[in-house]
Amino acid sequence: EKAAAFFEPRRYAAYLGATTEGSKWEGITFDPVRNRIYTALSVVRQGMEDFGRSGRNSSSYDGAGPNDVRVDYAPCGCVYAMDVDAVYSPYNMYPLVCGVADNSVPDNSCAMDGISEPDNVAYVAGHDALLIGEDTGNHQNDAVWLYDLTTASLTRVATTPFGAETTSVYWYPKMGGSSYIAFTVQHPYGESEQSRITEPESFGGAGASGLIGPIPALADTLESTNLCQDQVYVVAVSIFFNASQLCSSQSEPCAAARALLQYKTDRVLGNLADVDPSNIVSFMELTGDNLNIMRVRCRILLPTLAVATDMVNALQKSEFVPSLLFESATLLLGSTTSIQLVGIHVRRVSRVVAVDMSKMV
Repeated sequence: EKAAAFFEPRRYAAYLGATTEGSKWEGITFDPVRNRIYTALSVVRQGMEDFGRSGRNSSSYDGAGPNDVRVDYAPCGCVYAMDVDAVYSPYNMYPLVCGVADNSVPDNSCAMDGISEPDNVAYVAGHDALLIGEDTGNHQNDAVWLYDLTTASLTRVATTPFGAETTSVYWYPKMGGSSYIAFTVQHPYGESEQSRITEPESFGGAGASGLIGPIPALADTLESTNLCQDQVYVVAVSIFFNASQLCSSQSEPCAAARALLQYKTDRVLGNLADVDPSNIVSFMELTGDNLNIMRVRCRILLPTLAVATDMVNALQKSEFVPSLLFESATLLLGSTTSIQLVGIHVRRVSRVVAVDMSKMV
């Protein structure tokens, strides 16, 4: 039994009585107002059905466990709610909002006015709402939705290009006196409609991370002493990677390599600043005549001016960040001719503290 616990932990948990039927389980968030967890299951199927498989009879998924979950097949997925006790242990689970199968619109298998295969979720403090991001093949354009927890209504707030998915959906209630919605567009044209990447309106094959805002922050989401405006500083930095032509194309391998380098850049800057990755927002784009220059623009949220100044000083060391990123850039992008940091500055609310540009890399 000890070996089984390590080699087959999920099956062994079911053997001991644990509920393991959750299918395509994704994001999770907490609502402190109701003491409730919200979590996304992209597709309700297989083990969650009662001896079923995508709406058909099957004994493949319920024979090894207690068959605790017995719900109907839901190909468009659901966001579930779980109430928790004083020690944050869930004691129930029920659907909050589900997508509805509907192929009346060409190239879409789930209703256009509802969710499809929900992925990331985030509670919107102060607005009693829930952000829901999709990762679906049943909507031609994946969407980010705002679900009003009071009225049980959905509002579409963003959509992605063809073949992309939304990731990292998050709500920042207080940044410089305003609120923001953050999310990422991942692998445009990567899962479908690849031929449309050359159309004039094409988004291009590069992923992107960004913000929707500024949104006026509610008074009760700001600290009474106004610490948000006094103590939140943003270090803004752009990093240019002059990459070989090999990975300046819109091909899926190159797009994946650039996304990994953007991720690596976020982590290097996060470690340098000693901040959580959620405090870094970055955007990546291709520039230059031949699209052979990759620019990553980062915004790093820091608590004090002293910490922000230390961050800028570290960035200005000529060898520090380039040396950390050079090996990764060479590995991911092919031959790399140069890495350059530009545009470093610190911003506090509406005031910018300039940096001596002569000291920049």
